[in-house]
Amino acid sequence: MKQLKFIPISPDAEFDHLPPKPATTTLPQWYKDIPQFLDGEKKLRIIPGTVAVNSTVKRCTPFLDAMTAGYTIVLSEDVQVIKKGTNTNLWWRSSSKIITDHSQNQHPGLAIPAGYEPIVFKWANDWSISTPKGYSLLCTHPLNRFDLPFLVINGFVDTDTYPLGIQFPFFIRSDFEGIIERGTPIAQLIPVKRDNWKSEVMPFDDNAARKATKLFVGKIDRSYKNQFWHKKSYQ
Repeated sequence: MKQLKFIPISPDAEFDHLPPKPATTTLPQWYKDIPQFLDGEKKLRIIPGTVAVNSTVKRCTPFLDAMTAGYTIVLSEDVQVIKKGTNTNLWWRSSSKIITDHSQNQHPGLAIPAGYEPIVFKWANDWSISTPKGYSLLCTHPLNRFDLPFLVINGFVDTDTYPLGIQFPFFIRSDFEGIIERGTPIAQLIPVKRDNWKSEVMPFDDNAARKATKLFVGKIDRSYKNQFWHKKSYQ
């Protein structure tokens, strides 16, 4: 098993910023509340007249795999978002460096996502993340967390050589005013092994396509998970 290390880079890191944790521990309540089957049903069935079944996204293994991949940075204390005219202010009670301003002259031409304020803030982080040689971190907005009132800008960092804490630039949603609570995931970190790749576009193979389709539809219940999926572990 590969080892990833979280290293404090300031004497107050453990007090100012909660250490990263496995993403499996930060699943939101809305996901836990999703039923497994449509319309209150308790068992799997094929929907008449289709090849679809009555299961919901709760039984979609790739969806869950994305949300639980790697590790999450979580917010160490409540942050209040206050709007005053065209200004957006972020406030918290302690003197800890939770958020910093991102220099606005660093992103000319960057498209502002629809529905977000045209200001880039940064989630501060006093933990360095060390990965084994040849491994980087994909640093992304928490996957499938469309409910969060901010949007993190993605990055790819070679953490086997970079020794400092990664900061996470983000936008605030234009229609949000309120409190972002302590423990909210603010970034997701997924270890990725670096390799050199080349691509090739292959010709259509009717026989192979038919075999693959037959294999998949041959199992009604969770075909992908039962035939193709590999378990992942992040501790």
